[in-house]
Amino acid sequence: MDAIVYFALAFSFLQVMVLFSPVFVHLTNGWSARRREILGSFPEEVLKQYFATFFPLLAKEKEKQTLEEAFRDHYTNCYGRGRYLVPGLLLGCVSLLTGLVVTNTVLVALGESAVWGIPTIPTVALSALAGGYMWVVYDFLSRVRRRDLASSDLLWGCFRLLICIPVGYACAHIFQEPAGYAVALMTGAFPTNRLIVLLRSFLEAKQQANNPNKDSTMEVEVLQGIGRSEAERYAEQGISTVLQLAYADPVELTIGTGYSFSYVVDCCSQALAWLTFAQDMKTLRKYGLPGAQEIRRLVLELDEETEEPPKVMAHNKTMAEKVLTVIGTELQMDPSAVERKFRDIAWNPNTVLLDEIWQPDWNRSVPA
Repeated sequence: MDAIVYFALAFSFLQVMVLFSPVFVHLTNGWSARRREILGSFPEEVLKQYFATFFPLLAKEKEKQTLEEAFRDHYTNCYGRGRYLVPGLLLGCVSLLTGLVVTNTVLVALGESAVWGIPTIPTVALSALAGGYMWVVYDFLSRVRRRDLASSDLLWGCFRLLICIPVGYACAHIFQEPAGYAVALMTGAFPTNRLIVLLRSFLEAKQQANNPNKDSTMEVEVLQGIGRSEAERYAEQGISTVLQLAYADPVELTIGTGYSFSYVVDCCSQALAWLTFAQDMKTLRKYGLPGAQEIRRLVLELDEETEEPPKVMAHNKTMAEKVLTVIGTELQMDPSAVERKFRDIAWNPNTVLLDEIWQPDWNRSVPA
């Protein structure tokens, strides 16, 4: 093989390695850090409730194992490094193929002969592909920094490299050729999720024009700390309603969205309380009850079941009774009716799980 062939192969492999370097960094560092964050939030007391709530049959199948071993196996099977193998191979094939095509196109443009008969592509396609590659590398680097590079993101990378040329042609067709090249490049480098959101927004705008009374706000946006972008990230995981969020597996949501485990737990807690009180949650927040976990704490204080000295428990019970009375007055409800609702929330299995996860006083060991 002559020097030009070696150069084409070396440059193409270099493009692939640049694309995969964030993946390697995540699998050696970020993945382990996220695993420690989640596994460290589940001591044995919490694992019993977690398996009983989400995987009762799995707990019975793994009776010979300890709960920690069963949870580690479950985490590895569902979210382990092996999940990256097939998407990684697919991304490697797509990126190597596009790298060879791009390199060959550039060499032919410089007056060199084609390598191995690999076809060349027009300038518009080359610009779109360069933009798509730019976006995928940028997206991977950003996700590694946030420690939320999931195996599905590798598939999204493949998807972007495959669609950037037709999308680039569709947008460049509107302009004359010199401007069309830049448009194709910018379209290729435009975030994939924003492209999809723009299409959705366009359709929603059309529907809004036909039905001006329809509210385009996503349902989970009613919760504190969830805006449009967070709601869209939850929607990508199949969570579009408050009910779905309330009973979702927080571990699965943490891995899927890339949000911190504490944030996801808080969102689920708010959703559980919202199912009962809806718009009245604004009143509850004023008295330090933004979610189901805090409501459960108040109920335990009413029953004097907290692990505190007797004098402290008596004081807390008195304060909880006063809060209950004030909330009942403000909501124009009998305090006993408010208490009944509080108890329904407090003893919901999902609330019990979230509250046990949140307890700060356990001496938790982080599994290796």
